[in-house]
Amino acid sequence: MNKHLFTLALSCALMITSMSYAAIDSITMTPAGPSTLSNGSSYYLAGQTYTFHIRATDPLTSVKGDWTEIYVEFREGAAMRESFTITVGPDTFAGNGVELDGSVQDLTGGPYNEIHYAVTVRFLWNCTAYAYGANNIYTRVTNVNGPSDRTDPLNHGVISHVRILNFAQTDEAADGRLNPWHNDFDVTGTVVYASGAEIITNTVPDIASSELYLDGAPAPAVGNNGATAALSFDIDGLYCDTNAVVLGNHAWTVAVAMTNPGGPVTSDNSLTFNCNRIEVEWVRFENGGGVNTPYYLRSINVTGTRIRVRARLENGGGAMTGTTTFEITDNAAGGAHTYTIQIDSGQFEGTALITPMPDAADVPPDVPIGTTVPIEYTVTAVSGGAYGNDNSIPPNSDGQDVAARITGSGPYTLYWDNADAPGSSAPTFTTFVSPPSTTAVSITFNWVPLSTALPVPPSEIYDADFDTYRIYYRTPTGSGPWTMIDRNTVGYAALGTITTATMDVTGLDPLTDYDYRFSAVDVFGNEVLVANQIVGTASTTATSISVTISDGIAQYSNTNFNNRDPAAHPVRDTAIKISVKIITAGNMPDYVAAIIANNDSDVPGSPWLPPPPDPPQYGVTGAANSILDLPVDQRWSINCAKVSPNTYEGFIPDGHPLMKYGTNIRMIIATTVEGTTTWSDHTVETAPPGEYVNDEWRFRVATKAILIPWPTRVLNNVMTAQMPCCYPAYFLTVDSAVTIKVYDAKGRVIATLADRMYRPGGQNIKEMGWCGLNKDNRRVGPGLYYIHIKAVTVGGRVVLDKMMKVVVAH
Repeated sequence: MNKHLFTLALSCALMITSMSYAAIDSITMTPAGPSTLSNGSSYYLAGQTYTFHIRATDPLTSVKGDWTEIYVEFREGAAMRESFTITVGPDTFAGNGVELDGSVQDLTGGPYNEIHYAVTVRFLWNCTAYAYGANNIYTRVTNVNGPSDRTDPLNHGVISHVRILNFAQTDEAADGRLNPWHNDFDVTGTVVYASGAEIITNTVPDIASSELYLDGAPAPAVGNNGATAALSFDIDGLYCDTNAVVLGNHAWTVAVAMTNPGGPVTSDNSLTFNCNRIEVEWVRFENGGGVNTPYYLRSINVTGTRIRVRARLENGGGAMTGTTTFEITDNAAGGAHTYTIQIDSGQFEGTALITPMPDAADVPPDVPIGTTVPIEYTVTAVSGGAYGNDNSIPPNSDGQDVAARITGSGPYTLYWDNADAPGSSAPTFTTFVSPPSTTAVSITFNWVPLSTALPVPPSEIYDADFDTYRIYYRTPTGSGPWTMIDRNTVGYAALGTITTATMDVTGLDPLTDYDYRFSAVDVFGNEVLVANQIVGTASTTATSISVTISDGIAQYSNTNFNNRDPAAHPVRDTAIKISVKIITAGNMPDYVAAIIANNDSDVPGSPWLPPPPDPPQYGVTGAANSILDLPVDQRWSINCAKVSPNTYEGFIPDGHPLMKYGTNIRMIIATTVEGTTTWSDHTVETAPPGEYVNDEWRFRVATKAILIPWPTRVLNNVMTAQMPCCYPAYFLTVDSAVTIKVYDAKGRVIATLADRMYRPGGQNIKEMGWCGLNKDNRRVGPGLYYIHIKAVTVGGRVVLDKMMKVVVAH
């Protein structure tokens, strides 16, 4: 009996234990059907409502209180996105990304071994969106016996984004390129649902309003679009300028406010545009002759001048996008002219012929005859192309139609010449510094040089178009043809340099009167009127002595000694070469010597003021005014050997007592003809024996000799009409006999430039440079030539042997 009672009790206990661990035996999820959109895919749409049915059974439950929770989760693949929870009993709702629409509906209607709930939810506009695909809905139901769950696959996505379909700018702005003063346009499009890159055309129905955004912030001065999916925002033509939109790339987006919770939503896509303008890099003038530096200068009597414009996009520096038109307007006195220049798409530059040109016949005249007038050229309008305006479409904002809207608009100045000769247009066009000085065979002119600088204050003397000075001379006085020399005359290329201030006219006859006219001409052929030229007569002397000294590097020609100060002629403490060139109508000297002494022995003098006689002597001790009055142990005679028909050379050796650092040296020249000796200083006196005490040649031993070799070369090895001479240069380390010869392409010697001894140091053979003449003094033809430099010591050792090419190109 007891055994049977125990068995029954155990059976009951096991039954009770088995019942407490029973589970939900089924869950049924009936999902709401997602919306099918234009792309054929299904989505739960933000702002829309969807009803979901959840059933669950548990045979061991009988009352509602046995059930505790229903949980539904929307999954993208296996990842949770939105969800909601229903607490059974009070039937309350809690959502993540969704909200309850209405109330939780308990549709059970019977014993609670089975429950049936219907829940209508609205997806919020801030819920997590995900793409259409093989996604899932996960359901979990919990009661007193524990939870149970299931996963239902469902091809769907969730959309909580919008995009603007057909997002565009209208009219001229349709290309996405604006200037700050563009014409009016609209930003248009339609608000549709957006899911990634898929194209969906379904419009969003629950829009409260739409606002246009610029670069992520509300666009200033643009009204709200209203409660419609169709967008149209009015943009004023001056929008970028008025609202200080900087140049560069920008983006429109649209912020859409919804009638349902979770918004507003900013469109996934944007509409980009570039705000830019054309800037002018420069305006230049070309062709038509004239000059371009230091400023542009052209003649109204020479056609062909063109304007060239270079422009670019101000932001990014790119080329023109579309053919762009530039208008340039001048400020001519007789009435402005406007010139049109086009720069093609993809290009930076364009040109236009200046026609009409400035006119001398206008009233008032643009450029009166005999003057040069600056005329300014300003870029006054830019149109066409992607960043220009089509002003034929009203209303318009005219774009870059004024110079103030164009960076680099100018003005750019072009100086127009109308038969305006160099220098002053009144007698005389320039002035002589002093009357022309003469030797037996030359006349030296010294004048105030013209200038290429702009006049200050402005006047009509614009000489940047200078071409050459001209010197005319003739004899006998008042008859015969004029001989003209200018920069094109061999040996007178320096006349083509506007800063040249002195010139020796050589090859004249002794004791002869010469009429002269000093003139100038510009590149347009305008020569100084005869009435404005400097005219006069000069007479050559009977004999002239010209002295050049050189220490191998520094060299001083005869004109340098117009300055009597020895400090103006510093030399090194090395051997000094003295070259004496003598021109005379009589016999050449039998003997030539340089008489030198310490300049401190000279009689001190006061500063020289014209007229003489009170020149400074730069003396210190004042022992003697004349070198010849000094004791023989205080003066030295340097023999000068004849090296050419008119030239004598001598050397002050580097070991000479006077060749010491800091010594000032004075010098006169002694010439002996048939036993009679005369002495000369720098000033040529007409009557022998002449006055030779006031103007000695003076120089100073001012620097230590440092022999720094330089390479053997030919200076100006391409000879042109502008640079008609070349100059061999070399360096000697020992006394050497130097020969310099010119060969033609067949190896024939056509000229000998040097054949004598030289002291150590650098030699720049300017005084013997080759100017394209052969040994018969005739000009050679264009072609290739060779200069051979050979140096041999007294002992016969070759220290230099080099052949170099020279091209005669004129």
